[in-house]
Amino acid sequence: MVMQLCGILEPQDRAMFWLRYFEDYTAAELGEMFGIPAATVRSRMLNARRRLQKYYPEIKR
Repeated sequence: MVMQLCGILEPQDRAMFWLRYFEDYTAAELGEMFGIPAATVRSRMLNARRRLQKYYPEIKR
């Protein structure tokens, strides 16, 4: 069900979102994995949460 909810995200954002919130990777770890700064990971996760919240308002920040 969660993957269906995340289906509106771009594939890379979906992967990061899953790893961050369900596998407990840190932004720094994800940054290393994806070759981007940790701040960019945090920004992308904020945007992903906002996108999901638009379609599923019951999702909390």
